Amino acid sequence: MPVLDAVINDFMNSYANMELISVMAYPNNEDLRKQYKATCSSKIMAEIFSPEIKEEILKDSGLKPKGISRKKWKELADKFVKYSKIDLENLFLKSGEIPTLYNSPTHAEIMKQLNFSSFKGMLAGQVLTYIWQISVSEIRGEGSVNKAISLLLEKKRDQIINQEYPFNEKFIRQLWAEYKSVSHLWAAWNHWHVSGEPEKWSPYGGIASLRLSGFISLSEKFRLFGISHIPRAQRTSTLPPDEIWLPPENFKLEEFDFEVPSLSAEELKTLKNYRAPQKL
Repeated sequence: MPVLDAVINDFMNSYANMELISVMAYPNNEDLRKQYKATCSSKIMAEIFSPEIKEEILKDSGLKPKGISRKKWKELADKFVKYSKIDLENLFLKSGEIPTLYNSPTHAEIMKQLNFSSFKGMLAGQVLTYIWQISVSEIRGEGSVNKAISLLLEKKRDQIINQEYPFNEKFIRQLWAEYKSVSHLWAAWNHWHVSGEPEKWSPYGGIASLRLSGFISLSEKFRLFGISHIPRAQRTSTLPPDEIWLPPENFKLEEFDFEVPSLSAEELKTLKNYRAPQKL
């Protein structure tokens, strides 16, 4: 069973989200995860932490909370830079350092690759979300990958068809197989985004505490549905328990009630017209 890096459990780590995103983008390729972390962490260290960074933080009135003196604010800025550097250096060390960097694409190529991986991941997350939504809808019958893909093709075609990436049934089935193990994380990402990106579920950590526990806890709602949901006429669950990425051991989840949003009237109409693929 794959497990998210322990750094995710360290809520004071400023760049824990980089570990998280590397898994979400490249769940099956450790080399690509290391290349992403090595390239991005080295670029941040090279470009952001200039000698002027503390002064930039200090003079930005939008970042200085009311009631904090400039002296106290300077102390906080010093700590921010110090610990951010340590976090980045640790991330760079764990990614394989210079040897990994030498064998990595350029930062521009890494980001282009990340965008395509994220596109596939978000679609996989939408497939899982649709399966859950269908299963609790007024339509008779269990949610399934086939029904979810049918909805996705119908709903998203106008929005995605002109993009540079592929968008057809074969492509979606392939990405579902590739990103199924992190589809719960992408489902949480999608839900956070459509909900207005509230801090409590942020995959970047809350501003105040840099915690990722809200996001991980939300993703667990989707994972638990996926591993317990067995579509009709199938013997295995939608998400195979042994293949899905888990939080670190002893991770403290936040407790809250959650109901997946209902399907829209348009989606329900599409679902009512759904016809199962004919077996040859």
